[in-house]
Amino acid sequence: MNEKSKSRIVILGAKGFIGNAIAKKCGDNNFLVVNLSRKDIDLSKPSASKKLGNILQDGDSVVVGAAVAPVKTVEMLNLNLMMAEQIVRACQKKKLKYFLNISSDAVYEDSETPLTENSLRAPLSLHGGMHLSRELCFDTLQAPVGTLCPTLVYGLGDPHNGYGPNQFARLVKESSSIELFGKGEELRDHVFIDDVAKISMLMLKSSKAERLNVASGEVVSFESIARSCLQISGSQKKIVYKERNGPMPHNGYRSFDISKIGLLFPKFKPTLLREGLEEFF
Repeated sequence: MNEKSKSRIVILGAKGFIGNAIAKKCGDNNFLVVNLSRKDIDLSKPSASKKLGNILQDGDSVVVGAAVAPVKTVEMLNLNLMMAEQIVRACQKKKLKYFLNISSDAVYEDSETPLTENSLRAPLSLHGGMHLSRELCFDTLQAPVGTLCPTLVYGLGDPHNGYGPNQFARLVKESSSIELFGKGEELRDHVFIDDVAKISMLMLKSSKAERLNVASGEVVSFESIARSCLQISGSQKKIVYKERNGPMPHNGYRSFDISKIGLLFPKFKPTLLREGLEEFF
């Protein structure tokens, strides 16, 4: 057994979109992975900490990809905090090698300039508040804690059908027209699921106790994304423009300075949106 296979990686939420991608990436790179889903442990139950504690071993690395999301109600917020409490209780009783929390860029305030890891964490949504609260909970652990904040993630296996690459690609594959809000003029970053998995694996290999935003560094309009989906697929369907019912999310702009990725992992090259869409199709 080689050196990197000696310690286990325990992935909570291993059946989820991001958790599953991390599990596959780590497995493909010969890590010893323990995949745990809700069927294995229901983290919302008071008994979860004991059950998880019986599974964890000293020297394990833990990845938290388990969450009830997106958070839209106070009840969902409380449920996620209960899950975090159970995880912390179990992990406090072990000498972990590393702890990696998959958070979200929703923890940051809106900004007219590219966001960095030092940007103000001032969420305006319950979803962002949930992730920030869990970050604070996990930061109490004695193990080295890494925090990843991906922006909107796209790729095969997405369960949410979120507005953007995931939804547009599915509509095209179903031979349906793409509907855009307004003129689709919002500019924002999107990150390919494989990039999130690669960065997670690099963090696990290095055990870096760092906060890292995961994005492509490229801002693209939703109209441009829609046109790319149609072009790549060869679809003859048209874009349908719909009147907006409210303001644009993030004031129509969400950009990231990803220079810290280059500092920590110089060999990593982010996937640009066009490249990710071509692989998606």
